[in-house]
Amino acid sequence: MIDILKYRQLSDEIFDIEQTGTNELTIIFRSDADVKALIKRANALAMHKPDDGTFSFVFTYDNGRTIEVD
Repeated sequence: MIDILKYRQLSDEIFDIEQTGTNELTIIFRSDADVKALIKRANALAMHKPDDGTFSFVFTYDNGRTIEVD
């Protein structure tokens, strides 16, 4: 189980976070969020807190549009 509480605390620009699979976390941003900065922070937190194991992120806006990450 992924500890999603620490990801919820990244910013008030996060609308919601859901564990959408055993190894997948969906982070839903508000439409006015600084997405690039928040994606960097989420990835950094995952790398510095390996106790959750390896998992992937799906990033979306609160309107349902998926964010493509390069």
